[in-house]
Amino acid sequence: MDENIEDFNKILIERVSSNWKRFAFNACETDIHSIIEHIDQRNESDKLKMAAFLQKLYEINPACYKEVIVDSLYALKRFDVVLGVAIDSKLLPFVLTKFKKMSE
Repeated sequence: MDENIEDFNKILIERVSSNWKRFAFNACETDIHSIIEHIDQRNESDKLKMAAFLQKLYEINPACYKEVIVDSLYALKRFDVVLGVAIDSKLLPFVLTKFKKMSE
């Protein structure tokens, strides 16, 4: 994972970890139940569980990692977090397109 992804993840861990399971259900189309179950069995904080999920999500699909996260944040109506991560210039066009579609 590169430095940009790690910075991106820090924002998510700080702002979304209390709802990491809901976030996870929206972020992944694979056998998400077994992934969540496996992570949830750990005796760790929600922040560590969120970090573990993000790592797994990145392993599953690194090419679309940020886009999948933004879609999940939209599903949770966490626009505050979307705007926080939109600072990443590579993600800004995607976020603006999403906002435009929502306003139509």
